Amino acid sequence: MIHKRVALAVTKRNDGMSTALSEFYSELGLSAIPQRLVKRLGHKKKKVTNSKAANIRRKERIAYAEKRTACLAMKEYDRAIDLETFHQVNVNIDLLDKTVIFYDLETSGLARDSDILQIAGIKYNTLSGREEDVFSNYCLPTKPIPNTASAVNKLYTNVDCTTLSIQTDKGLQEVNASPLRLVLNQFWSWIVHDYEQNPGQRLLVGFNNSSFDDHVLLHHSREKLQIDLLTAVRKTIFTVDLKYIVKGQGSLAEIYSENKCSGNIQFHDALEDTRALISITSVKEIQLRQLVKDCRSLESVVQKRIHPLLKAKLVTPLVAKKIGMMTCDDYLAMSETNLIRFLENNNLNATSIKSCIGKRKKFNKN
Repeated sequence: MIHKRVALAVTKRNDGMSTALSEFYSELGLSAIPQRLVKRLGHKKKKVTNSKAANIRRKERIAYAEKRTACLAMKEYDRAIDLETFHQVNVNIDLLDKTVIFYDLETSGLARDSDILQIAGIKYNTLSGREEDVFSNYCLPTKPIPNTASAVNKLYTNVDCTTLSIQTDKGLQEVNASPLRLVLNQFWSWIVHDYEQNPGQRLLVGFNNSSFDDHVLLHHSREKLQIDLLTAVRKTIFTVDLKYIVKGQGSLAEIYSENKCSGNIQFHDALEDTRALISITSVKEIQLRQLVKDCRSLESVVQKRIHPLLKAKLVTPLVAKKIGMMTCDDYLAMSETNLIRFLENNNLNATSIKSCIGKRKKFNKN
């Protein structure tokens, strides 16, 4: 028997396990090798690859899982908080912290989902007129920075987006940059760190932030902040756009020059731009009451982006995206026949239409 085992081992080594077993079966006078055994032998374990494409797919899967977790956290948050009450929150100057936060961002583009490359903020005491604390951190982008953006902010990254460099007179110099998730949590913690002891309102002051910076900051914060921190932010933060208070036309640099502010500012650096905002505020002698007059809650920014039917849980996000903005009253007032026709005209399939009809019936019962 030993010679058969040796022969089997040699054949397996030279011709493969399937051939070796076939010969062994025939030599013993047995029927052909079972097909299930052949299939099992033919199955090869997938080769683990460390190629660039595989790493990109792996990162995409991780990013998708993180985004899904963030969405679930947001849904849990929205169920726990009375959003209608939140939307009506107004700033109260008695509850407002007298230390105002001037802030600015540097991004990789003009879209709301553009990568944030730098976040800077300065706590400014409106009573003493002095800076109290400074925050400035660089963030690692998730994709290469376009040349058009680098030409403005002088920030560059390598192909793998693992380092961030800034163009100076001495050439490119690498800066200390961290992942955006870490920087965002540090930034908001820096602002609302004493929320439990001091749940008062905080005021963020930016330039052109009402149309860009607030939305970019909120877009990334909703995905990357811890839920407790996000709750504190949405409850306490108010924002104001200095551009509309000074009623200036043009860029920050132009308004800075028009008001003859002193100091040599290197614009398109978030921290330098923040100091320019403080200089304009001092020169124009803008008081806290003027800032409060034109401010809005960060929650109102959230509310404007939530479809009324989606907020009432009458439709799915996909349906809300297709049918456009519509009030709940108009939606509920439509007959079922007209509603079906309306949904069909918006190219919704039968499953989505059935879901909408069911949600509306359930809403009316409640």
